[in-house]
Amino acid sequence: METNRTGAVSAATAPTSPEVSIPEVLGNHVCFLLGTVSTRAIELFGQELTGSKLSVRAAGMLLLLDAQGPTSQNVIGQQMRLERSTMSLAADEVELGEAGEFGCRFGKAFAKSAGDIEPVHC
Repeated sequence: METNRTGAVSAATAPTSPEVSIPEVLGNHVCFLLGTVSTRAIELFGQELTGSKLSVRAAGMLLLLDAQGPTSQNVIGQQMRLERSTMSLAADEVELGEAGEFGCRFGKAFAKSAGDIEPVHC
């Protein structure tokens, strides 16, 4: 199974179009249905982010920073239920300026809260 930059399963390997019906045996299981809805929501959110060059994870991190102000990677990772290495990749995406002006603004706040010696340059 292939995943895209949003963390969702690629449309090429797992069709999610409305034309594909869910078999009844799976439609009776709430956990399966929630997983399907989650996958589709991540795909749609990723499409909305296409112009910003942000991943869904990086966007989530920026939303938390916007709401909470300067916050450590450790705290954000716990809030987003991410492993340390996954959180680090999303933080690097923001800190390296791949998130554009929005990411630059919050990357600076993130670096400050994390106690980084090197400031984020935008």
